[in-house]
Amino acid sequence: MVNPAARLLAVVAPFVILASGLQAQSTLAVAVGSRIRVQAQGDSSWRVGRLSAVAPDTIRLRMCDNCADDAYPLRSLSAVQVSVGRIGRRSTILKGAFLGAAIGIAAGAWYGSQKSHGCSSEASFCGIEYLAVPFFGAGGLAIGAAIGSSYHYDDWRIAAAR
Repeated sequence: MVNPAARLLAVVAPFVILASGLQAQSTLAVAVGSRIRVQAQGDSSWRVGRLSAVAPDTIRLRMCDNCADDAYPLRSLSAVQVSVGRIGRRSTILKGAFLGAAIGIAAGAWYGSQKSHGCSSEASFCGIEYLAVPFFGAGGLAIGAAIGSSYHYDDWRIAAAR
């Protein structure tokens, strides 16, 4: 004969486990004030803002300091991500460096051509002005890399559910 308590436990346990699992998926484990982005189902655009409130089935997002909160039911969202900080990207630094170097080289070539315009072929230092090309190129590379490194992007991670 099966103990009545064991029978009750066998019947109730699956419902308790199922209910606890549903509860865990219905809330968001992100601190209020965190910078998050949400994406609604069927929409490819992201909405970015600060998390202002979390309810069991809804989150409230503030897009700007003076904006009203927007409410989003969790079941209507296809993705929720949280920012873990702002980072620089190597690709942006490299693009800035290469663009700066190209502009510097072009400026150095222009400078050299302007300065040597009236140079006679008998002068021993004719064309020395073109030494500006590598110097302007190096300067442009350094300035472009500095500007490229000043751009920072949010590093996004998938928000955990409780």
